[in-house]
Amino acid sequence: MKVSVVRDESWVRFSCEIEDGDTPVVSPGSLAAHDARVRLSSEVQVHPDLLALAAILVFAPWSRRFTFEFGISADFADVARDAAGFDVGPVDSGLAPRARPADSVPGLCYSGGADCTAALTVMPESTVSYFLDRISRPDEKWRGLYRKEAAHHACAQLTKAGRAVNMVETDLEFVRSPVGFPHDFSNAVPAVLSADRDALGSIAWGAILESTYRVGSLRFRDYVKSPWFVGIGPLFEAVGLPVYNPVAGVSEVGTAIIAGRSEYGAYAQSCMRGFVGEPCRRCWKCARKILLESALSGDWPDAQEINAMAVGADTPKLFLKEPLKHEGVVAFFARRYPADGGSEFMRLLDDRVSGYSVEWLNHWYVPSMDSVPSDLREFSTARINEYLEPMSVVEMEDFRSWDMRPVLATDRRKRATTAFSDYLNGLLLEAKGAALPVR
Repeated sequence: MKVSVVRDESWVRFSCEIEDGDTPVVSPGSLAAHDARVRLSSEVQVHPDLLALAAILVFAPWSRRFTFEFGISADFADVARDAAGFDVGPVDSGLAPRARPADSVPGLCYSGGADCTAALTVMPESTVSYFLDRISRPDEKWRGLYRKEAAHHACAQLTKAGRAVNMVETDLEFVRSPVGFPHDFSNAVPAVLSADRDALGSIAWGAILESTYRVGSLRFRDYVKSPWFVGIGPLFEAVGLPVYNPVAGVSEVGTAIIAGRSEYGAYAQSCMRGFVGEPCRRCWKCARKILLESALSGDWPDAQEINAMAVGADTPKLFLKEPLKHEGVVAFFARRYPADGGSEFMRLLDDRVSGYSVEWLNHWYVPSMDSVPSDLREFSTARINEYLEPMSVVEMEDFRSWDMRPVLATDRRKRATTAFSDYLNGLLLEAKGAALPVR
């Protein structure tokens, strides 16, 4: 793939040209556009390796070969080849790699939701947040259900609170069809391009334990063996921006606790379809987050509202997924639903997700800090300890032994899943006239 990067007064523009031999690396969707723009003043200097990394994060799903119209450092090219399997060039033998600034500050990929709010809360005050502000492509109308008002409000409130926040306009999400991040790390592009200007020395995400260790999926996976470290992670290290995930050992339960007590928590909103202070209450995020918050507060929606959330836009197919997405979190809130709550949906959900321990979700996994840049470990460890207790030895064993396969194979689980799916499909038929299979 040939990649050009053109800058004018207000934009960095990335363009790609597919060559013979280019094949998709992953399959998040099809290549819908061959160009993308990111708003950045021409006065901002950007190291060539940072431009190369940003281009890779935009176009990585569609090639492992990148030929730029500018030179990159030999160090970056070597790491791209050896760690991530990318063939990148040409190499400028006289170009030194971007070094991590001596007095650097962390950068955070901020979305306005509870998880990144928790991350920001346990990061240094010097942290600079970057919100990827999706805009339409030139001459195209806005597409999709995504709304930005709540995230914009959160950014404005953070700024009023004295935190450094950058809202960076870009249409890179329209490179892919369906619309979304082309690569898991694409939301880091604003921070990557701003790294020299803002003296960034790391990039953080609100990546939580369910995602980093896969305990929201079928079975446990050691975080340091994940793509965060063995794949793209080294590319960030090569440009002086080591991955900094302070809540990698904190579950969604824990981030809800931290965000709920944080000075920034009042304007955190994970729903991307609602308005400021008014989540849509019909998407999967709303269903999961609202029921989790209810489990922590004891203030539950009534049975009718729970049923309405269960048959929302995309919630039925996710509640019917086997295992459920973030099943441990679902089990956590389902088990806390009061016996006299009156919701048959919650009773059947609790029956379906029973039979294993999830109490460790209340606490955090301290060894996750081994993967945080050494100069930031002590600070974030102390900050998390202000909100959560560390997992005990027994809890860590339960956490590391997470494996849904034996559970899913039991007759009890199969019967409970059938009863739950029959009830949910009954709600769907009543609400929409269509049932869905368990997947």
